Amino acid sequence: MPTDISCDCKKCARLPPFLRYISRDLARKHLRKNGPALLVPARAIESDGTASSSAPQSSSNRLPTMPDDDLEPFDLPDSTEFDDPGTRNEDGPPQLHNGRPAFIERENVSTTPAPAPDDRYEEVIMPPCPDYGRDDPFDDDVAPIVPPAFTRGEPTAVRLAYLQAVYNNVFCNIPVSTTTDNLNMTLNALDAAGALPLVPPPVRTLTSAKKHLGIDPDAWIIPYTVCPRCWKLYTPHETENLASPACLYPGCVGTLYTESKDAKGRSKRRAVKILPQVSLLQSLRRMVRRKGFRKLVRDSRGAARNMDDDDFVMKDMHDGSLWHE
Repeated sequence: MPTDISCDCKKCARLPPFLRYISRDLARKHLRKNGPALLVPARAIESDGTASSSAPQSSSNRLPTMPDDDLEPFDLPDSTEFDDPGTRNEDGPPQLHNGRPAFIERENVSTTPAPAPDDRYEEVIMPPCPDYGRDDPFDDDVAPIVPPAFTRGEPTAVRLAYLQAVYNNVFCNIPVSTTTDNLNMTLNALDAAGALPLVPPPVRTLTSAKKHLGIDPDAWIIPYTVCPRCWKLYTPHETENLASPACLYPGCVGTLYTESKDAKGRSKRRAVKILPQVSLLQSLRRMVRRKGFRKLVRDSRGAARNMDDDDFVMKDMHDGSLWHE
C-alpha cells in the first residue's frame, strides 16, 4: 500500500511539516512544476558535522529537507482565519488538537441547530373541485374522447378499412406509402360495391385513419409552451392567441416562439421550448369509458364511513372518507 512522503518542492517547503505529506506521484509533479527547495543551510551542516540523515531517502537524487527551525510562520488565506480557541490566529501557525489542526476538524462540523420536532397534525381540507364541463379551456388542446369515426357516423366497413391499414403498418411493418395505397384500393372496392357513402367522405391517408380511430398517441399529448427564462407555461390555445412572442410574466424578457410562413403563405408559430404533458382528466375519462371498467371499480356504497380515528390504519385509498363522497 503506497505511503505518503514529505514533499521537497519550494511551495510545500513553506507549509508546516504535517501538511507536506503527499503521495509519491504528486510529490514528483510538485518538483517538476515548482522546483526543489533550498538546500540545508551551511550552519546546520557545520553544527552537526554531516548532513542530517534522520529522514528516509526515497532515491539517491532526493534533496534533503529543510529543518523546521528555518521555516517561516505558516500563512493561511483570509478564508481560513478563525477566532475560536484552539484554532489559528494571527500570532502563528494553527494549533494542534489531538495531533491534527483544529480548523480541519471544524470543516465537517455543522453549526446549524437541529430543527425542533413538529408533532402538530392538522386536518387536510380539500380545495373545491373546478367544474370542467363544456367550457373547459383545455378541451381545445386535446383530442375528443369518442373517436371521430364514430361521431361522424362512418359505416363499419369504412372503420374496418381504417383498422386494416393501421394494422398492416404497425404490426406487419408495411411502409406508409404502401399502406396508404392499400387503403385507397379497399375504399375504391367499397365504392364499386356501392357501400361507400358520400357523406361523410372517408379519409384516404394513414395518418388521418389513425386520428379517426382515436389511436394516434400524439393526439393526447399537449405541447405546453415554456418560457425559457421564467418557465411560465402556456397552453397551445394561449400561444396561438398571444399578441407578441414576449412572455407575459412581469419583468420577464423571455421569448416564447418564433414565427415563420409555410409554402401557402400561412403564418406558423414554433415554440422555443415545449413541455409535453397528458391531460389527467382526459385520461380518466377515456379509462372510465372502456368496456368492463365499471366492474373494476370497487363498490363502497355499503362500507362504513368516517373510520379515520386514532386507532384506524388506512391500508388503501378506499379507506379514505373522500372515496365515499
